Amino acid sequence: MLTRENILEYIEKKYAIHADYPWQDKPCYAVLRHQHNNKWFALILTVPAISLGLAETEQIDIINLKCDPAVIDSLRQSEAIFPAYHMNKRHWFSLRLNSPFLQQQLYHLIDWSFDLTR
Repeated sequence: MLTRENILEYIEKKYAIHADYPWQDKPCYAVLRHQHNNKWFALILTVPAISLGLAETEQIDIINLKCDPAVIDSLRQSEAIFPAYHMNKRHWFSLRLNSPFLQQQLYHLIDWSFDLTR
């Protein structure tokens, strides 16, 4: 299962990057950024499911990642992928955590976002 903890552990081990939490009013919003240029490559946050167009009423965890615009449409074929929450929807997408999306595929997308934001 894709969890916030798995993702943060993966990024810490692979890139030696720790999340920062810049908003006091949103303590669970984790920003992951490059150390040399401060550019974001991932954002993990908790949002109302309805904000993504879902009929559910609870809060859900998502991750926002950058991607090649030519690939985003094909990614959106997955039920776990949505237009980016509060980010440029042409270059970013949101992926629902705790979904059946494959963990290794998510890690590949994290790596890609990391490379695109260097």
